[in-house]
Amino acid sequence: MKNRLKRITALLSVLILGGCTGYDSMVEQNGIRYAVTASGRKAFAADVIWQVSSDPQEITIPDAIDKASVTSLGGFYGTGVPTPFMITGAAGSYDFSTDTPDSSRYGAPLRIENVPFTIGIPDSVTEVRQAAAGGCYGVRTENGEIVFYAPVVSFSCSENHPVFTTDSGMLVSREDQRPVIENEDFYMPVPEPERTLRDKLLCRTVKDMGDEKEVWDFFPEFGRVFVHINSYMHDSEYVFSAMELIPLEDGILDRTDVDSFDAEIRQFSDFAMAGQYTEPLYPYCRITVQDEDVTFTWIDETKTPVMDSGIQLPKDLTQPSQFAITEEELNRTDPADVRSRPYAGFQAPKLNGKTLEYDNGRIIIYRDGTITIEQDQENTTVVYRGLARTGAKWSDGNLHFAVKKLGGTTEPYFGKVHLEVEDDTVTFTAMEGFEHSPLIPEGDDTLVCRIS
Repeated sequence: MKNRLKRITALLSVLILGGCTGYDSMVEQNGIRYAVTASGRKAFAADVIWQVSSDPQEITIPDAIDKASVTSLGGFYGTGVPTPFMITGAAGSYDFSTDTPDSSRYGAPLRIENVPFTIGIPDSVTEVRQAAAGGCYGVRTENGEIVFYAPVVSFSCSENHPVFTTDSGMLVSREDQRPVIENEDFYMPVPEPERTLRDKLLCRTVKDMGDEKEVWDFFPEFGRVFVHINSYMHDSEYVFSAMELIPLEDGILDRTDVDSFDAEIRQFSDFAMAGQYTEPLYPYCRITVQDEDVTFTWIDETKTPVMDSGIQLPKDLTQPSQFAITEEELNRTDPADVRSRPYAGFQAPKLNGKTLEYDNGRIIIYRDGTITIEQDQENTTVVYRGLARTGAKWSDGNLHFAVKKLGGTTEPYFGKVHLEVEDDTVTFTAMEGFEHSPLIPEGDDTLVCRIS
């Protein structure tokens, strides 16, 4: 009985002491979060809260916060939750977080910037109980590129620190000179990810020919490559087209050891003037991708180039591809949708993919920027088909369009309107010289529609 009482007394002592020394609350001070004991006498540094940027950081951990002595990096919080010391991105200061950045996950070009962190250790910190690399934090820039910022830590401490010293920024034991934090990722810069052919090809290119200019957007996805082409003369677009390329070798877009591939041109759409679908000049092409440019070469059935040199397209490194497509759009079976599929995911704002209704008709604006106008006229419905001539973008501002009456023999109608979008209302106003077109009812100079 006496021995049993001793065991119970010892257990109660452990429980009481454990309750007094457990780290039960979190406080944040000067961008560092600490776990503090219930007694308020001891604390450990849990993490550094980082406003993610490329700026080098200098962090100094104090000897104490309030009356609590900071004695370790990391530890166990509450009921024993492992809480490593690490760099943590502040909420709202980044768009993505990951340990291993991979452009295939984000559909955009990415790069790595390693950010130096110098962390000063006070003499009061004599133990590292938990430590972990914080990972990388990605920020999407204005031009669509994603930059991942990766903390690279180095430590400093006083020459007279009782337990630690440093070696090339690594925290080591003064007694045996061994690293205190064995996880090398804590100190090592994050390398640039190995780029696949797909990564290199996801880009925008601009071929400047003086008064004429061509902008090619490449979007490799679902094992194929979608290409959207805008052509300009004197800064005004006069034709745009698109194609869908099927690589002849499966999986080649995921390889890192090649820079070119041959492809079948499965579809080719040429929306010139009122819109015409045409076959390509040749059924195959060769795409060669370098850091600074993309080369497009027509090839014949024997995979032989049909010209001395291909079309060299310098990359616009300030802007990413403005093209995207979803798997749902890719798998459409409606022939009309399939025909325009190379356009399906072009990122155009506001009205693309919407239907606009008015008193005696409606306007259907497809994702590809083409339109159908259905008007009720004298107990019949007249249908016009056409497209915007401003980059397939139906949005606020001045807009050129061209439509042609289906089943008719008339020439295309060309129009120019000013377009305003406000909530669920769209107003088209005819511009001078273009008062009469199928888009604006005869006798009016404006058309107000509802977005349905």
